[in-house]
Amino acid sequence: MAGMNWDVWAFRLVFLAFVGWFAQQMLFRARLIAAAPDGFSTDHLEARADRFLTEVVFQSKVIGARPWVGIAHLGVFYGFVAFGLYTAVEAINGLGLVDLRHNTFFTIYRWLLVPFALAVLVGTV
Repeated sequence: MAGMNWDVWAFRLVFLAFVGWFAQQMLFRARLIAAAPDGFSTDHLEARADRFLTEVVFQSKVIGARPWVGIAHLGVFYGFVAFGLYTAVEAINGLGLVDLRHNTFFTIYRWLLVPFALAVLVGTV
């Protein structure tokens, strides 16, 4: 690719190194789980999905135990979820794949991130 900057290739190399390191860490943990006495179970998927939605997505356990702390935790959680898309768009631009930062959707998304940023700020203070 003519005209590609060296910094894009450096970022790609670092990115691939970290993906490889992450994959190695996940493989290590998968082997630990497989070697455990009861192994890894995928039974009761509906109950597990329900628990994930209520306790992780809606933070019901934390809010139920300590409402103000739970609401602050919910703001921090959703703030970081919202930052995930922003970070992904910046990463794919940094990798030289596609630049989505200047389209209408992402411009609106950036403006909508402001309340999430404030929620994270308030939730961590």
